[in-house]
Amino acid sequence: MGILITGADGYLGRRAVSALLETTGDEFVLAVRAADAAELAAKRDRLDAELGAAGHGRVTVVGADLTRDDALADVDPRRVTAIVHAAAVTRFSVDRETAQRVNVDGTVRLARFARRCPDLRRFTLLSTLYTAGGTPATCPSAATRTPGSSTSTSGPSGGPSSTCSTAGCRCRCCGCRPSSPRTTAARWCSTTPSTTRSSCSTTACCR
Repeated sequence: MGILITGADGYLGRRAVSALLETTGDEFVLAVRAADAAELAAKRDRLDAELGAAGHGRVTVVGADLTRDDALADVDPRRVTAIVHAAAVTRFSVDRETAQRVNVDGTVRLARFARRCPDLRRFTLLSTLYTAGGTPATCPSAATRTPGSSTSTSGPSGGPSSTCSTAGCRCRCCGCRPSSPRTTAARWCSTTPSTTRSSCSTTACCR
């Protein structure tokens, strides 16, 4: 019996596979999205190299496009005892149609497959990657620079207390720089960006 992991070649998927290989004795079916046989082979090789000896004899990599009704045609539901659903489009600029087709409808397709697994014990969904609202909030773990100042100041709970300077400040969610000084907002309080993007295409994210 085995564990089916979708999005197994993604950031979280790969780490879930590695952790479960270390802590369980199960076999794994790793579902990855591939446009053709060549891409599937390339992804299989990368996963084999990354997982190393721990995955030998325990891992099977299959192609699965969750936008298709036959996405899991190569997976035997009788052998699946657990599912970890880590496949999703996670970019901030994803359009509504794509998000619906992949993240929503794809999850529905996987749930339908799960109903066909007679020995399924667990279905784990890696859900919200991020949440955002239109109301500024304090950020307990960060501080902002006051324009023209070389020192950081903090507001309640360690959050920002003043206007954020353009220089040295980045959006906490995507790493882009503000085009002008911003008023107090938790998403503009990181001077250590997680990315090096110079601009952001998602208005709701950081404008």
